[in-house]
Amino acid sequence: MNTSTFRQPLKWLTTTLLLTSIAQFSHGHGRYVLPSHTQVSGDEPQSISLTASISNDLFHPDKPLGNEAGGKVNRFLQGLFDVLESSVILPDGTRQPMQWRAFQRFSAADLTLEQSGTHRVQLRQPTTHMLTFKQANGERDRRFGPDAKAPDGATHITRRTIASTVVSYVSHNQSSAPARTGEGLELGGSSHPNDLFAGEDAHFTLTLDGKALTAPAKVLFVQSGTRHRNQREAIELETSANGAFTLPLKHAGMHWLEVEYSRDGQSDSQVDVHHHTLYVTLEVFAQ
Repeated sequence: MNTSTFRQPLKWLTTTLLLTSIAQFSHGHGRYVLPSHTQVSGDEPQSISLTASISNDLFHPDKPLGNEAGGKVNRFLQGLFDVLESSVILPDGTRQPMQWRAFQRFSAADLTLEQSGTHRVQLRQPTTHMLTFKQANGERDRRFGPDAKAPDGATHITRRTIASTVVSYVSHNQSSAPARTGEGLELGGSSHPNDLFAGEDAHFTLTLDGKALTAPAKVLFVQSGTRHRNQREAIELETSANGAFTLPLKHAGMHWLEVEYSRDGQSDSQVDVHHHTLYVTLEVFAQ
């Protein structure tokens, strides 16, 4: 095996994971899934199209996200795509794979909705182990894998896990309770993600692996169109200790929700800290 060929995409993947899953609201390299419609109706099955991207500017694509359908991407991006789990969870709880095709600036997929109710489209990055440290010369470095070891003389050694989920919801004919998988950070609460209106408040609750949070999480809420504003005009807040939070819905349009949550590892887990990230696309309708 040519180890130099392996290390280059691995290094790029590690950097991407750090930027998107550890940096607390750095406003860079966010991820999103953007549906052409969040609500459709009709007696016959309805089709929508979706795009997915890694981008600094919300809903203005920069890099593709996902590639099961044979698009052409460089090996660095494909290293990330190989670990992504792409699926749609139907209103009856059935999970089906999604087929994304990568283009130069985004990935695209079509979805036909046959069942009435709310569909959950997601791109999930499973838990990945990583060791971060400072080399003897003070340079920051990291290694991948649950058995990674720091070199001699290293300091500031931290064993981490990182995981993230990118989600969008689409309802056909009616809204139903969005599917919950019990995997990673998930959005719940009394508000439905497809029934949001400007001038109202949305009330959500977060869970982690199906359980209530045990400490506050950081939440970032941003309206689309950041490319054409001098300020991002983001709403930043913390949840309650059990994951509850309220979003003021000031404007109609597409919005992006990012949640960052870290928790200490158990003493016998050989992990110092677990990092979790959730990205959700939400449409807010005019009254």
